[in-house]
Amino acid sequence: MGGISEWVRQVVLVLLLTGIVQMALPSGGARRYVQVVLGLFILLAIVRPVLALLQTEPASLLTGWERALRDAGAAVVPAPPREDPQQARARTQALVLEVHRQRLAALVRDTVRATLGFDPVAIDVTVVTDAASGRQGMIEGITVSLPGRLPAAVLDRAQGSVRPVEPVRIGPRTGAADGDGDSRPVPPAARASMAARLQGALAARLQVEPGLIAVSWVETVEGR
Repeated sequence: MGGISEWVRQVVLVLLLTGIVQMALPSGGARRYVQVVLGLFILLAIVRPVLALLQTEPASLLTGWERALRDAGAAVVPAPPREDPQQARARTQALVLEVHRQRLAALVRDTVRATLGFDPVAIDVTVVTDAASGRQGMIEGITVSLPGRLPAAVLDRAQGSVRPVEPVRIGPRTGAADGDGDSRPVPPAARASMAARLQGALAARLQVEPGLIAVSWVETVEGR
């Protein structure tokens, strides 16, 4: 506060002196030049503390600031390390590709349900990850794993056949007596037909070559 009071006192003193000098000046052309000089003196008196601060070494200013923080009990928090932009970009691209791959897998699953009438066992979709190739995100291959055994009714619907109507039975019916509960292996001819239908449906929906789509069969063990 003492420095501010001294600065205000000097500014007031300069203003008083310049006012007295201006009143004593005679009228004429020289009066304007003297007023300009007096204005410069007033400006110098006002900005003198700022000039003194600018002449201080930056290192001493930083040291004084750290000392003030330490005296006030505040800790200087170090800045967190900056992440490599290339690593951040690569991680973002990998995340985007994974979301894209999951969406493609969902489309494949919906197509299997709509075409064959049952869910696949597994779906594997591979896409191009090299950004420099100009084909990033495009489908490289699709592998659909289908169950090798299906309930009789599901197998008949998948093959497009109609099962004969069973005679009406009187009394309770068990799962073994009900043809819908029987699990049968998918015949080779039916596997080839289903695979061809599925490849055509996926190729049309995803706009890819049928050769990029592989269909495999998983031989499940009947849990009876």
